[in-house]
Amino acid sequence: LPTTHRESHQTQPPVETGELVLKIHGGTWHGRIIRLEALRCTVGSGPQCSLRMRLPGLAPLACEIDRTAEPALIRCWAAGVLLNGQPCQQALLSIGDRLSLGGMEFEILGGIAAALPWAGGLPD
Repeated sequence: LPTTHRESHQTQPPVETGELVLKIHGGTWHGRIIRLEALRCTVGSGPQCSLRMRLPGLAPLACEIDRTAEPALIRCWAAGVLLNGQPCQQALLSIGDRLSLGGMEFEILGGIAAALPWAGGLPD
């Protein structure tokens, strides 16, 4: 599973924190929550990825979730990356979307709005 993330054994995400919040569906890690802080989260089997998974057949750089603008978007570079069951090259993301790759599925629970300097409220 991933090597550069914070993992929680919670089944429900906490209040929005500005982190990308993903929930694993299926497999050994079913129900676990993963949080990533990077505004550009790369996903794949390569050591440079924000979310690194050592799964058979997963490309070193499968996709990137870009949260630097709103709405957030995903760019898919490898075959076999699906968004809501459909092949994806680039798409806007919404809460509840499901990303499938390398035999794993992740549901987007939060953190896809652009990260603002006053995250959590309006500036003073």
